[in-house]
Formats: sequence, structure tokens, C-alpha cells
Amino acid sequence: MNFLYIFLGGGIACVLRYSLSLFTFSGVFSNIPLSTLFVNALSSFILAYEAARFEVFPNEKIITHFLIIGFCGGLSTFSSFTAENFHYAKTQNYLFLGLYIFISVVICLLLFHFAYKLGLKSNSL
Repeated sequence: MNFLYIFLGGGIACVLRYSLSLFTFSGVFSNIPLSTLFVNALSSFILAYEAARFEVFPNEKIITHFLIIGFCGGLSTFSSFTAENFHYAKTQNYLFLGLYIFISVVICLLLFHFAYKLGLKSNSL
């Protein structure tokens, strides 16, 4: 049954990630792949929130398999993040390479921290 939960969570997340990638962003940040940044940030938030809840309710295995492994694993995309950074390095666009890495890591870490605390707080209600 765990494989089914992972399969369903990952499948739903992959379709969502693809759907979000169809949106194009223009303006000041058009050189930064915002759809990848968004799905990685969203995945970090969900993973942290659910991980905090799982610490309090460790018997809820569906959370681990469907949401944390399946959904967050299918939604986040380290391979796309890596390919985009490789493109910046290959084209010697070092400003956007550094900016994209910095923004991605900082945003994801901040969201993870905030969501984790939020998840712990929701358990105490």
C-alpha cells in the first residue's frame, strides 16, 4: 500500500509541477526560472510542515509516503535546478548563477524553518 501512496502523491505532484512550468514570468526576474524556484519553495514548505506534524503523530504513515516522499519528491526538482544553473555557468552568466543559487537556497531554508515551526505549533492546538 505504501508504494501506491508514493505513486499517487508523486503523480499528482508531477502533473502540478508541469502545469506550473507552463506559466511564463516576465519582468525584472524573467532570467530566473521562477517556476522551478516556486515548486522547490512550495515543496520545502509542505515537507517541513508535514515533517513537524509527523514528529508528533509518527503513526500517520500516509503522511510520510503520500505527502513527504511522493508529493514533495515529485513536486521539487533538483535536477531542473541543477540544469538551469549549469546553463548559467555554460553561458558565463555568473551574476544570475550566483543570484539564482542564493535566492533558491535562502527562500527554501526560510520557508522550511517557518513551516516547521508552524507545523509544530499546529500540533499543540
